Amino acid sequence: MVRERFLVTLIIVLSLSASGCTLIFPKTADLKAIHDTYRTEFTNARLPTAKELQGTQPKGLDAGDFQKTLAAIADYRRKCPGMTKELNHLKILEGMIYLQTKQLGMAKLLAKDVQLAGGQLSSSQSAPRDSLFAETFGDLLNGWKTINDLETQDAPRSTSSTLVMAAENMTKNLCRIKAANNLKIVQGDQGATYLATTAAIFYLWADHRAQYLCLVEQDTTACDRDYYPATYLDKGRDLVWEFMTPTGRQLAKERSRTTKGERVQGTPRFTEYYLLLEAKISDRAKKARAANRQGKVFAATDRAVACVDRT
Repeated sequence: MVRERFLVTLIIVLSLSASGCTLIFPKTADLKAIHDTYRTEFTNARLPTAKELQGTQPKGLDAGDFQKTLAAIADYRRKCPGMTKELNHLKILEGMIYLQTKQLGMAKLLAKDVQLAGGQLSSSQSAPRDSLFAETFGDLLNGWKTINDLETQDAPRSTSSTLVMAAENMTKNLCRIKAANNLKIVQGDQGATYLATTAAIFYLWADHRAQYLCLVEQDTTACDRDYYPATYLDKGRDLVWEFMTPTGRQLAKERSRTTKGERVQGTPRFTEYYLLLEAKISDRAKKARAANRQGKVFAATDRAVACVDRT
């Protein structure tokens, strides 16, 4: 009887192996390989430069940038339909690709599944990062959809509040991960840095709206509370700083206030975004002084929103 059970188990293992889906490897090597492919394709993709983010709608990455990753996900699903927890990781990864390529309709269709998947992940090394992506997916979708809808400056006044709410929710999740001491794992593949920079982009666009309300519509509240104090730019800059790597911080210190948002050869993209925000804050302080308004270059952090310590 024992021998028969052993033979049955062996046959099952061999049949799964023959189909390309072993009991062990999809939980480790195969899943890791897909995430590695994604990271490589993301690194090689052309993200918008800091300067391109200043006045026009940021373009998404091209769907073809993740062709190998999407093919690998499809292959894994075909070979391993029963690996539920591992497939949840790939569901989140697929959703992030749709967001990053601005296929927002597809991202919206997956949103509920992605958020559910975040609570049913394997114990792999990518679990903290994927869980964070799942928790922030709704805010990422809301933020990018709001920006995508900004075809004119006649956008509704709720635009700023939608973007700020998305950015603040993402900040709270990032700070929670940091407080739980999971940052090292999450930051290893720039998951936290990516999300912090995206939240900062949402703040940047909230500032665009504040600028319109202040300078065009002559809204004094927008002028005094948001535009001249560079409130949203300040929050975005400090958030990126919090989640930059030590190398990125050092580069930012060396090149601070010298780039004016221009690209400097060898500057990491996330550091470049930080430098853009810092340059814009400095420029806003000059405008505030010229208009006899209260401005700032380095503002105090609103610690009810961000977990920032500029030391």
